[in-house]
Amino acid sequence: MGTMRKVQGAKEHALANIAINAAHNCRLYSTWIDITKAFDSVDHVVLEHVIRRLKLPNWMTNFILDTIKRWTIDIRWHKECIIEGKKIERGILQGDSLSPLLFVLCMDPLSRRLRQLYPSVQIRTSDSREFGTNHLLYIDDLKLLAKDEDVMQKMTKETEEYLTHIGLIINRDKSATNSSRCADTARLLEGPETYKYLGITETRYSSVSRGMYSRIHEEIKKRVNMLLDTDLSAKNLFRAVNQYALTVPNYYIGVVPMEPYQFARLDRMVRTQLYEKGAHKHCANISRLYLPRKELGRGLHNLEFRAEMMLLNLWLTLSADENKSTRRAAILQHHRQTYSHASLITTYLHDKYGLTIRDNEAIPKTIQHLRKLQNRSLYNEGIDSVDLEESTLWLRKSMLTPQEEAKLINLQDRNLQWMSSKKNHKKCGKYLDVEHLASKCDRLLHTDYVRRHNEVARRIHRTLAKHDTRTSSWLTNARTASP
Repeated sequence: MGTMRKVQGAKEHALANIAINAAHNCRLYSTWIDITKAFDSVDHVVLEHVIRRLKLPNWMTNFILDTIKRWTIDIRWHKECIIEGKKIERGILQGDSLSPLLFVLCMDPLSRRLRQLYPSVQIRTSDSREFGTNHLLYIDDLKLLAKDEDVMQKMTKETEEYLTHIGLIINRDKSATNSSRCADTARLLEGPETYKYLGITETRYSSVSRGMYSRIHEEIKKRVNMLLDTDLSAKNLFRAVNQYALTVPNYYIGVVPMEPYQFARLDRMVRTQLYEKGAHKHCANISRLYLPRKELGRGLHNLEFRAEMMLLNLWLTLSADENKSTRRAAILQHHRQTYSHASLITTYLHDKYGLTIRDNEAIPKTIQHLRKLQNRSLYNEGIDSVDLEESTLWLRKSMLTPQEEAKLINLQDRNLQWMSSKKNHKKCGKYLDVEHLASKCDRLLHTDYVRRHNEVARRIHRTLAKHDTRTSSWLTNARTASP
């Protein structure tokens, strides 16, 4: 699955793992296999044998084998080349899209043998079809599954023998099992011990650990704090937060059970971190944080919005192939039975935004429509007379610090608080314009105007107090300018 096109790779693999174990009440025997230096240990003789057995066209086989023979590396220390043109005699050179494909070819015979010799763990779909497997293989991440402990022992032994044959070694300390009969091959998990498989922390019986959300929360918080301690400009800071910190939950959305309020809590935590560092003001408009800079916003990504788009995309993608793929049908069946947020995403978005999904509409077009509805939910209406190109120039091109930009945004937002759809001022009922707000409102006379007057007087007094007016001649020699 890790090398298939148009498949959300590791995420779909993790979803299948969760669905299978949940269907059996998390009571399956499991062995997680970790291979020591997997890519660096593959025997080239085995690799050539596997490639030739595929019976590809001669030109393709010759090209792949010739490429493998030409693999070389250079070892450098700073600018000095210590070893040049060292030939790779063992292992698969990493760094291109061909490398994982070649490794999967080496593991494919093991996958076929496990399927042929040992019983599968079955899960029934909603239309009475069955999806079954006895192992999950994602490139070099292997997990064995069995209902019977004796079968698990035999499968583990079979796997160990095959890996040894092709030059690979199981790392016992990093492998794990919940079967005591396999303790000589992998570390036995006991009590509350967990294992991290494909980024998901699992208990010894393969249920998702309850602490996953807390780990995601703390990782985002750590990354945001690290970025706030840098000297990045405001525009670059928000871009870095989007790319480095707010991408943490992307893989877990749809895999780890999370509700809308939990995504909103993550957004609130990010805003709190920005506020504590002065990059966001308490009275500033929250919606402007999440609008694009070309629309008078600051360009911060909203995790709640992102989760909605990713869940909708995931659900529509899986649903499109439900009749063709038993694996995807099994995943959908699990979500429906558990009433997860993913299974209710279409209803949720219809109630929140009025989004209607048409049967024949392409998925990217639906996601684009949702994104527009999300942005529109941040403001009531646009003003055609406002030139957004010129009005947002300072947001798009300036190199202000986050603190400076936050102050300017706060100043704008506080002024906008006076604006409303009504033509009359809500304080006094008179016609509302800038001149009226500045000095003509009777209701503001003894509050805002007096406060402003006192502030001006206070600042003048502080400036004069810095000079000794009894000895300084600058004040006595001052003259009032003639009209």
